[in-house]
Amino acid sequence: MADTRTILQRLMQRKTASNQDAEKGWVYTMRSRVLDEIVILASDDAVVSDHDLVVYMERELKLLDKHRPSREDLKAIHLLKKRFDGRLVEHE
Repeated sequence: MADTRTILQRLMQRKTASNQDAEKGWVYTMRSRVLDEIVILASDDAVVSDHDLVVYMERELKLLDKHRPSREDLKAIHLLKKRFDGRLVEHE
């Protein structure tokens, strides 16, 4: 099974998305078993249409990979993103 970094690298290499939701970059919709819901993964240069799903941009995925939150912490992060329509940022 590929690790998170390998998966991110593969996604980033696919700059031409066939997904209709992306005007440029790449956009993938996936069901997360950890979060038990569907989420959207998108490159930083993608423009994602309005929707009710939580979007994780490339820079956020890199932060999650860097900090490797536990399952419970990931669920808490997801809930906050969802409730506050937030984005993950690096704390200085």
